[in-house]
Amino acid sequence: MAARPAHFARVRPMAEDGTLLFGGALLDEAGRMTGSLAATCHTSHAAARAWLAEDPYSTGDVWRDISLYATAFRALPYPPLPR
Repeated sequence: MAARPAHFARVRPMAEDGTLLFGGALLDEAGRMTGSLAATCHTSHAAARAWLAEDPYSTGDVWRDISLYATAFRALPYPPLPR
């Protein structure tokens, strides 16, 4: 929780400019946080890893076991998700 304000301050502008597509906590059946997920738009794995290395969740030892996957997002005719 100590790293959370700095993490959110860092990702908020990324969400606004479209670099952070979505993110959030991964929860178990009891609603306890077991991890997190961030879908970002980076030009390469190296750029994504550099972003991860500088995030307060990385430097604050929140994110420890990180897996990185690439994907290609395509626009689909879906309506916006409800808030």
